[in-house]
Amino acid sequence: MSKSVDRTPLTLPILAVLFGVAIGPDGLAISGLADSGETVGLLAEFTLALVLFYDAARIDLRLLRKNLGVPERLLGPGLILTVLLGFALGVPLLGKDFLGGSEGLGLWEIALVAALLAPTDAALGQAVVTQKTVPLRVRQALNVESGLNDGLIVPVVAVLMACSIGASAAVDSGPWTWVRHAAEAAGYGVGVGVLIGLIAARALDIASQRDWMHHGAKHIAVAAVPVLAFFVAEELHGSGFLAAFVAGLALGSTTRRPDREFFTFTENTGELLGLLTWIIFGVAAAPAALSCATPAVIGYALLSLTVIRMLPVAIALRGTKFNASTVLFLGWFGPRGLATVVFALAVLEESEIAGAERIFGVAVWTVLLSVLLHGMTAGALARRYGALCDSRAQEDGGLTAAEALPVPEHPAPQRR
Repeated sequence: MSKSVDRTPLTLPILAVLFGVAIGPDGLAISGLADSGETVGLLAEFTLALVLFYDAARIDLRLLRKNLGVPERLLGPGLILTVLLGFALGVPLLGKDFLGGSEGLGLWEIALVAALLAPTDAALGQAVVTQKTVPLRVRQALNVESGLNDGLIVPVVAVLMACSIGASAAVDSGPWTWVRHAAEAAGYGVGVGVLIGLIAARALDIASQRDWMHHGAKHIAVAAVPVLAFFVAEELHGSGFLAAFVAGLALGSTTRRPDREFFTFTENTGELLGLLTWIIFGVAAAPAALSCATPAVIGYALLSLTVIRMLPVAIALRGTKFNASTVLFLGWFGPRGLATVVFALAVLEESEIAGAERIFGVAVWTVLLSVLLHGMTAGALARRYGALCDSRAQEDGGLTAAEALPVPEHPAPQRR
């Protein structure tokens, strides 16, 4: 029914989440997953590792440098300002000094919330990036931003998780514990990713050149790379997410055979596991949302989808000659999706983080609201905005067609 769903205000993530809410923990218990929080967390982490690897492997670094334009503004100052504004507004709404005692979050934990809520997911508003009446430059900007910002935020989330763990253990382990954790997370993550990605690229090139592998085996070999990078980095206390993303960059930019079919199995597996992750998220979302249903949490979730997203986008786009409707359109369609869910589940698994459950609750409310609001408004707003750009003079928010970015050879995937 997926093609039929595209003609309705619903999306597959919405249906998956609603299905998870409907079956509840008892329904999930049939599979045995409900009895194993570690299995659920591992599934979510594995899913994001595949997605990060696939996104990174398909990046053409030379083409990207030439055609970044608006995506560069969104991924640079836009992403940085989003994290900073999320932290600034989180201090009064979520901080200990305002909520008091154990109910509030520490500064490192608030920064972690701001970072894990920063990446966007174009699949939750897929009608926007597929609606042909929406200018090419706008559609491509949202698509490229979504494809890359979760990978760019990985080291930030990894470091802030390490800092939160170190801050919780500061009394027993010293004030600089978090520095060591952060250095290990980033250093081992990057090192393992580069090493495994380069070795895999060379091995795959040799095997393909000498005709050592069957066609299907190539797909399986590529899918094994992020798995290997993730688990080796985690074993060394590094960031598995960062390792998977860097491995994708290293393999995709150095292999001599970067054709799309090379990554088809990895892409399809990631999409399948992504839907399963949404179902599990729906199962966990209801009790987590009820336990954290405070005005401060709900208010911060709404701010995250509006002010915290839209104001940085408006600042980042200054000087682009976009009109107000284009800036508002780009600002509103910053859905929070799979990356936020997986980061939040990873935080929940870290018992050393004192406010892990509250962090997860904030993420749950933000993603739930995003799934519903962005999913339900994507089609209607895309058509309405597209109607404003029906002439060449209006195209791309006031820019001429010649100034629009060309479609890249390997555009960022509309996944999850």
